[in-house]
Amino acid sequence: SWAEDSVERTGESVVAYPGPWTQLVTRAIPQTFGDQGPMVSAGIPAVTISGRPDSPPQAGVTVDGELLENAGVAVADLIASLDETRDPPAPAVEVEVGGQILGPTLARAILLILALPVLVAGADVVSRMRRAGVPRVPGLLGLGRRALPFAVLAAVAYGWALVGMFPPSAAGAPPLPGDMSFGATSGLGVAVAIGIAIGVFAVMRSRVQVAAPASEAGVAAVALSVLLLVAWVLEPFSLILLLPAAHAALLATAVTRRWQVAALALLAIVTPLAASAAIADRLDSNPAFAVWYLVATTADGSRGAVGPLITIAALGCIAALAGLAVLRARKSLPSRAPDSRARLRAERA
Repeated sequence: SWAEDSVERTGESVVAYPGPWTQLVTRAIPQTFGDQGPMVSAGIPAVTISGRPDSPPQAGVTVDGELLENAGVAVADLIASLDETRDPPAPAVEVEVGGQILGPTLARAILLILALPVLVAGADVVSRMRRAGVPRVPGLLGLGRRALPFAVLAAVAYGWALVGMFPPSAAGAPPLPGDMSFGATSGLGVAVAIGIAIGVFAVMRSRVQVAAPASEAGVAAVALSVLLLVAWVLEPFSLILLLPAAHAALLATAVTRRWQVAALALLAIVTPLAASAAIADRLDSNPAFAVWYLVATTADGSRGAVGPLITIAALGCIAALAGLAVLRARKSLPSRAPDSRARLRAERA
């Protein structure tokens, strides 16, 4: 970028790219600390030159007179470069892997290829359900029953942000991490939101007629493939977080042993945990605070509505597929051995 070129012309070195995983996570969960954030997210070239901290301070960084002088020269050079052109480059979205730059077009193509198994499975399920005459409406209702608790959880969290129990957004953008402390009020809000979601789940489970597991899972597989395609069009890098869970959920419907289901469930949650660790490193904090920061900044609406809606629908689909996987694993369990008294009576007989 032009900023990097200006820094390098002063003889200073630019901070190296983070690892490929961190780059992918920050593309999937984008955020720019500073006033230029809204413009960068809209694709408008923008930089912020400021003496105030727009991001957490980096540990171990020392500043001397020479570094300050070179920083001033780099700033002046960057401003001159921007003044000389009417068409500055757009914000970069490439990913650096092994010294090679992976452009956005190639990255999108790779992500689509990784999503193809789920898309093909969805198309196959549509064909099978049509040939078998499986009704889709009960499956759709069952899928809605699965997704409703997640939607209620998001709605309650948004309400807490409106009334001040969760930190509000800063002019429509995620606030700085220092303004997102987790206190007793926030903890109470989280507990109440989870309790309400569990209550909704219990009511829906007891009072709403449940569709056949195969029908519900079939509709969920089709809906999940559609969601991945929509996400690829709107937020392609979000597939980094969705694909592992989607693949694991589909594979889980084909296995019959409990340990296989448990292993696939572990695979589904590894990616969110790894993403939380990467965000925590960027925030110079711990993964628990990173999870809270992402939840709070999503609940207050500062990250938009597209990502949360896709996430809620995807969680409902994955829950439906997981329900079928658990049912299959339970049915394949060996029957319990008779107790000792029953064996004794059988032997005497």
